[in-house]
Amino acid sequence: MDGKDQAGIRNRIAGGDQEINYSSAKEIFTVNPEAQLKRIHDKLQQLLKQSAALQKENARLKDQLRNMESAAAVQHDTVETLKQQTEILKYSAGEMNAADKKEFEKRVNFYIKEIDRCIALLGN
Repeated sequence: MDGKDQAGIRNRIAGGDQEINYSSAKEIFTVNPEAQLKRIHDKLQQLLKQSAALQKENARLKDQLRNMESAAAVQHDTVETLKQQTEILKYSAGEMNAADKKEFEKRVNFYIKEIDRCIALLGN
């Protein structure tokens, strides 16, 4: 190699845009091993801190998701209760059309069957 090569020939990595400067690569490998070990140790400590922070955030987000799912379930139950109350009010006021009355009676019959089934299970 001539002086130009030793000063820092840049070599393309197979098809990539990255380049390697051989003189700086040589400097990296000739650095004090203790300094390299310290640098690796520092980077490892940094990665461990990042990992712990990410795990903590992940746990927080999972907790937040559970809370939101719980709130959504409560809201869903509230909506269903309000729908039932609306149907009962319509039925008692006589404002239901024939199709709504039929659906309401179906639902009432379903609840009666469920209650009978529960009573039978408790009787055993």
